[in-house]
This record gives sequence, C-alpha cells and structure tokens, in this order.
Amino acid sequence: MTGPVGSGKSTLLGRLLRRLNWRIGGFRTRPAFDGTGMCGYCIEPFGAAHGAPSSLIARRTDRGFEALTSAFDGLGASLLRKALEDRVDAVVMDEIGFFEERAVAFHDAVMACLDSPLPVLGVLKRSGASLPRKIRSRQDVRVVEVTSDNRDGLLPELLRLVSERHLTGVISFPGGSRDGKDRRCTVCQDGQGGLCPSLSGRGGAH
Repeated sequence: MTGPVGSGKSTLLGRLLRRLNWRIGGFRTRPAFDGTGMCGYCIEPFGAAHGAPSSLIARRTDRGFEALTSAFDGLGASLLRKALEDRVDAVVMDEIGFFEERAVAFHDAVMACLDSPLPVLGVLKRSGASLPRKIRSRQDVRVVEVTSDNRDGLLPELLRLVSERHLTGVISFPGGSRDGKDRRCTVCQDGQGGLCPSLSGRGGAH
C-alpha cells in the first residue's frame, strides 16, 4: 500500500491482518519519544507488545532527521530473516521509505523476502529512494493507492486481491495447513478443500 501521509495506510493494513488472522513476522516503524517529546523513529517487531526490542532508525536534529543505517542492518534485517526462518504466514513491512537508503543488509533481507514463496504485505512511502523504486518495479508486486477518500472501502478489495492471488501456502493448504490447524477462507468463510466462490471461474481452490 502507498499513499499520502496520514491517509490511513498502516491502519488499513492492521484491519486486513486482523481479518486474515495469520501468523505474522516482520517489522513496523513508529515515532520514538523521550522526555522532550518526539526524538525520532524506531523499528520494532510487527505487533510487538510494550517493551519489545526496538532500535532508533532516525534521530531528530536541528536540521531534520538523521538516518541510523546500523539499526536497519541490525534489528531490521534480523526481523526479516527470522520471518523467513520461522515460515510465518506472511511477512509485514510497515513501512519502507528513505531512511534505509544506505542499509545494504536490510535491502538484501527485503529482497530475500520478496523472492521467497511467502506473501509480503506492507506500506511504501511515496519516495524516490532506491528501495521503494525496486519494490514498485517488480512484476510480482501489486501497489494499492490509499487515500482519505477510498480507504474506508478498500478492505473488501484487498481481501479479494489476496484471494485471487491464492497466496500459495497460506490460503492454499492442500490437505490442511502447515501448522495442522483448520483455516477458513477469510473472503468466503468456507472451509478448506472446496472451491472458493470468490475464485469461481478462476480455478481457485482453497
């Protein structure tokens, strides 16, 4: 997802993930605060509880924000590698922008996730930085524009896109899910093994 600042991209992503009820790996970025107010931005595990490990990725200065590349190459890259190792249902990246421009190890970890069979969901800043451009240019990436006007109606569309793309290994579990638990299609609410009405005519089986 991409769109203007404050358009509700991260909020919409959270709503989508709650509907899908997947095991998630990856990261999120958020404002960081000290005794004087907002001091920068930090990166932490996606869905982390209070007190989870986090690293400052950008420090506020008199001239703006100073990117801290080591945090992306450290905690950021390790969270993405762990998601791949754990074979989660989906990798979440919230968000990708310009602070990580020189973080080579982080770039490599992002590309490794996109090259993997795992579905990747995330938020892209509107930025001309190299990493967002690389992601947008991939043939296997679908970018959805989120605005204050369309955000309230996008959830059904996102669920449909997820369903149409099958997300092999997540919605498609031949003979059952990887963890042995019953899963239901979050679009049609049907059990596994049948033809999803949402995919009817497209050859879409659960």
